[in-house]
Amino acid sequence: DPGSMYWRYADAVGYYEGVPAERQIGTLGYVEAELTTRVDVPGSCFNYASYLTNLLPVAVARAYGRPAVELYEERIYRHIGVESHAIVNLDRFGNPIVEGQVSLRLRDFARWAYLFMNSGRSLGGEHVVPPSWIAECFGSDPERRAAFARSDYADLMPGAEYHNQGWLLGPEVGTLA
Repeated sequence: DPGSMYWRYADAVGYYEGVPAERQIGTLGYVEAELTTRVDVPGSCFNYASYLTNLLPVAVARAYGRPAVELYEERIYRHIGVESHAIVNLDRFGNPIVEGQVSLRLRDFARWAYLFMNSGRSLGGEHVVPPSWIAECFGSDPERRAAFARSDYADLMPGAEYHNQGWLLGPEVGTLA
């Protein structure tokens, strides 16, 4: 549906060609224009919202006074032994569009996955990401799971959770997407 929230958001960040500039208001413009009312009590029902993921690099950039992509490259990405740069889409205002829009070469993606398989250590053994954060990504929470079970995603991914920007699809076996 072209009038749905997804399509309004896709227009705002310029996902598709041919969107007039006046509709490409960017991540922040979208949030200011669209997120004006609360739909549910926080924590009561899971609702995946791409624009919230895209607000993270904006907040990081404001907190550190540097672009989030630059910080990611400097503090994490180059430490995993990558062969190529990551490709990150930007809205027309230069804000990263990171929900599902970071592209890596397959071997670099494997290096990224290795961090999760080895408690935040790179192939070279360097601790790049805190082990506690990695463990938290794989940790199940009954309240989070219950909120997810009340969501539109419950039938599609029974027993799943979403946390730390990852889909915990099989908490009992550690399936993270």
